Amino acid sequence: MSLYQLIYCSKRVISAEDDSGVTVDVEQLLIQARRNNELVDVSGLLYFGSEYYLQCLEGSPSAVNSVYNKIISDSRHSDIVLIDYRQIAKRAYSNWDMAYVKESSMTESLIKLYAGGSKFNPLDMSVESVMQLMQTFKSCLTVVDA
Repeated sequence: MSLYQLIYCSKRVISAEDDSGVTVDVEQLLIQARRNNELVDVSGLLYFGSEYYLQCLEGSPSAVNSVYNKIISDSRHSDIVLIDYRQIAKRAYSNWDMAYVKESSMTESLIKLYAGGSKFNPLDMSVESVMQLMQTFKSCLTVVDA
């Protein structure tokens, strides 16, 4: 089976916080993504910072394309930009239906390193910087449940 990886970013539409500090729309998005991704064998990673989602999806081309098309139609996202879409030999995030990296002082330091500024804006980053940032998230950070 061929595997593909898709990375996109989008702006959030809803902003409300619960007691854990995870925005409610991100928590809802994670619950839905994990449930749906498991059904179609899609794995990935989600980061939410400032006003942007940055997400990687991995799986068969049909599954990844289907999930991405649902995201495009999702009212929680606006200004969706496809950053990268490529065939891969193996999954980078095979352990997670959808891992979530929560904002922290560590993510702030990594944003400064890879984005060149203190405010996260994936649209100002090169594809290589986005890929390096996501790989560093995977290897250095605690991935948490919402």
